[in-house]
Amino acid sequence: MVENDNRITSIIEALNHEYFISYESIALYAKLEQEDLQQFMNDSSSVTFEKRYKLAVTTLFLHSLFKQPQ
Repeated sequence: MVENDNRITSIIEALNHEYFISYESIALYAKLEQEDLQQFMNDSSSVTFEKRYKLAVTTLFLHSLFKQPQ
């Protein structure tokens, strides 16, 4: 089973690599500092629950906007 934080990390990487959305842009949409996003990517437990929540909501929203319809 994939942990929630690992799922968000994977989606962030996909947004970055497949859709060329920078970490800076993702952080701005989440109203976080780019450093917070980098810390999350390195060790998700190093950021507060509130920041993880903001990042998860933003990441899932962006993913739903950009994913290809089946």
